[in-house]
Parts: sequence; structure tokens; C-alpha cells
Amino acid sequence: MGPVVIGLVAPLVAALKQKLSAYALMAVAGLIVIFSAGYALNAVHSLLMLRYGGVAASLAIAGALLLAAVINVCAAFYLKYRPAVVSAAAKASSPFSNPPFRSPIRWNGVMAAAAAVAGAATAAAAILTSERLRNIMRGRDSHGPDV
Repeated sequence: MGPVVIGLVAPLVAALKQKLSAYALMAVAGLIVIFSAGYALNAVHSLLMLRYGGVAASLAIAGALLLAAVINVCAAFYLKYRPAVVSAAAKASSPFSNPPFRSPIRWNGVMAAAAAVAGAATAAAAILTSERLRNIMRGRDSHGPDV
């Protein structure tokens, strides 16, 4: 039975390793791009510092970075509020061709159960830490000392 399971699982593990390796290399490439951009900014700063002085060079680099950030924020807002592009196939198809997905889990029920468990755990913790509450639960005199 073992070789059959290994034969079925081995291609999945190989595909997973391949995807993981590809994503790891992409992450390393992204970090290298970020580092190289930092070195490029440092080189531009050094060039400007030799030509115009340290304060002017720092202000020029800071202004350029601020301008790039403002342009990125404006582009993000533009893309956020732009209407989505709908393909011709999506316009031609019926909205009823795919039934809506209904989750088998009712999240209100899950939240109610979690609240009930939290309430029960709180009550149990309070009873365990208070001798007065333990005496009340046992039906004894509740005027004893609270420890």
C-alpha cells in the first residue's frame, strides 16, 4: 500500500517544491530590486552632494521620493474608483448561468457558539477562583470569607 500512496503523492510534492522554489526566487529578485533602487538613490544623492552640497542633495532626494509617493497614491485612487472592465463574454452571458455560492457555514451561528463558549469559560474561571461563588453553587452559606 505504501508504494501506491508514494506514487500518488510524489507528483504533488514535486509540483509543490517547484512552485515554492519559483516563488522564493521571485521574492529574492524583488528584494534585489529594492536594494538596487536604494543603491541607485545613494549614487544620485552622492552626485548631487558633490555638485550642490549635502542639504540640497537630501532635500532633492526627499522631494523626489515624496513626489513618487503622491503619484502612486493618485494612481491607486484612480484605479480604486474606476469602473471595472467587463469582458464581452461576461456581458453576453446570463447572470443566472452560475448559481450564487452559499457557504455551508453560518458565521452568525459560529459567532454565537464562540460567545457561549467564552461566557462559559469566564463563568467557570470566576467560580474556580472565588470561594464565595463555589459555596453558592454548593448551596451553602454565602457569607463566608472570599478567598
